[in-house]
Amino acid sequence: MRPTCEGRLMGSKRARRKAARHEWARAMVKTEPAGPPRIILIVLMLLVAGAVLATHWPALSARAMSCDDQQYLADNLLVRNPSWASARRALTEVLEPSTVAGYYQPLSMISLMIDAATGGSVDNLRPFHRTSLILHVANTLLIVLLLYTLFGRPWPAAVAGLLFGLHPLTVEPIPWVGERKTLLAAFFALAALVAYVRYTQTRRWAYFAGAIIGYALALLSKPTSTPLPLAMLLLDYWPLNRWGRRALWEKAPLLAIGAISAVITFVSQDRTAATVLPTDVPWFYAPLRLFHNVVFYLEKMIWPRHLSSHYPVPDPFNLSDRGLFVGLIGILILVPLAWVTLRYTRALAVGLLIYLVLLLPTVQIIGFSDAIAADKYAYLPAVGILIALAWLLGRWRVFSPARRRGALVIGVEALLIVAASAEVLATRRYLAVWKDTESLCGHMLTLTPKAASVRNHLGLYLAGQGRWNEAVAQYKQALKDNPNHVEARNNLGNAYSELGRHAEAYSCWNRTLEQDPSNFTATYNLGTWYAEQSQLPEARQYLESAVRLRPGHPQARTNLAAILIQMGEPSEAAAHLRESIALWPNSANAHYQLGEALRQTGQFEDAAREFREALRLNPAHQGAQAGLRAPVPSGGT
Repeated sequence: MRPTCEGRLMGSKRARRKAARHEWARAMVKTEPAGPPRIILIVLMLLVAGAVLATHWPALSARAMSCDDQQYLADNLLVRNPSWASARRALTEVLEPSTVAGYYQPLSMISLMIDAATGGSVDNLRPFHRTSLILHVANTLLIVLLLYTLFGRPWPAAVAGLLFGLHPLTVEPIPWVGERKTLLAAFFALAALVAYVRYTQTRRWAYFAGAIIGYALALLSKPTSTPLPLAMLLLDYWPLNRWGRRALWEKAPLLAIGAISAVITFVSQDRTAATVLPTDVPWFYAPLRLFHNVVFYLEKMIWPRHLSSHYPVPDPFNLSDRGLFVGLIGILILVPLAWVTLRYTRALAVGLLIYLVLLLPTVQIIGFSDAIAADKYAYLPAVGILIALAWLLGRWRVFSPARRRGALVIGVEALLIVAASAEVLATRRYLAVWKDTESLCGHMLTLTPKAASVRNHLGLYLAGQGRWNEAVAQYKQALKDNPNHVEARNNLGNAYSELGRHAEAYSCWNRTLEQDPSNFTATYNLGTWYAEQSQLPEARQYLESAVRLRPGHPQARTNLAAILIQMGEPSEAAAHLRESIALWPNSANAHYQLGEALRQTGQFEDAAREFREALRLNPAHQGAQAGLRAPVPSGGT
């Protein structure tokens, strides 16, 4: 049967539409961009870098410590005592990091150590913020370079990159010391994407090797970069238009590296922190989390208001919650929209898929946090949205040198200028919240008054200021909001101890262990408390448990050794002290205690050497001074 005229006409329309799509794809993907656009690109990149740097400059003065900065800096012996030994420990503690509860992230820890070596400390956060700001500017420029490499058009690439760099959603990782991992991982991941796109355009294996190295370094910084090979496959589909068997096989080494990293991440997270498997919660939790987060971050990108470092999990976790309901409705709109636009372009569908793929590790299908979302999680996934945006800007010929521009194009340009200006103002306002910890926590509690983790962190800050009664009030409120918050209960015990309310402190620590028998901090605190009460057998019992729970904690070993010395077991004490010194070489007290243990075993020359080392590290150490002055028994050396 011959086709009808209407059938031929429809087929002709489809063919023309398909041909137009392929022609546009070829026009948008340049294998070798021309010379003049490169010059324009360099100028635009310099302007973008200057604008982003100027906008985020107040971050250098931020003094706020966010929720897990305590373990990344204040309580982290490796970061506070940078050395080759500290870097080696960060690299070799693969399945059970000793100083940070969570996954393996050695490059991020080493990066923080470098800043500490240049003067960074709890009292001087500027070196940390300086490096983070440099990384954010570098990431913005890598995004511009990636978009230009994909589409060969400098203006759309620069505009999309500028909107990313100025956006208030990118504020959080800069003044938050512990989020160095987000910036560093994004830097290597973006470099890997640029190298991969250049490989597809030039077929030079050096670029592909660069993509593999960049991906591996991103995983060593933060394993949320794991799905990057899937993002590369989506780029193969569009706009690179090289989907096929070869594209799949090329990803084999990347997927192998990602699989190894995923196993290490799960094991290290499970051993040192907590994981909640999908089977531990109702079946609908995972899809509702996914729907919520996909729409939540898109909403924040379009309208960045009420930004916070902590968005608590809704309670109850069902569609009566506005965020979960909006997430479901949003997905029901986005999926058909992306499907319909495939008739005209793959840009929206592929951009959304890249965004979704890069977001997957943080939607907590395997739970690891008491928050449902965090601004930092949108940092790298935003690349997918930016790819679609850059294509759209190029399609509309925004900033075209053409003499005559349509009203729509002029309107879009005006809208982009307004959007960039609004971002600058919003970013500056949000940065002001980070001026100190009390201000930051107050901002978060204004948005979410029942966030127990935030109240616990505020309590820690107040305790550090010696405002113990105010800290007690915050810990109590945290426990009222969440009776199962073991860290708040343990910290309440610490505050009671400082206030001399020892019975209440003892009760808090015991209740913490009832809730969480493997809680290291409560176990350690009880051991220290018993030692202060001169109840040596009980102190020994708890401190030995603390060492078993966390073998890499040098202070627990030092305190246990002090108890063993008092109980007349100096040889066992010396063994623990040598382990402690290997972990923390700059501890004057550990060297002093080792000197005491060696003196009790008759090794007087070795004991004197340890006393001298303690005095070198702390010239005012009275115990070491007394040890050196102590007479050597007859027959000793």
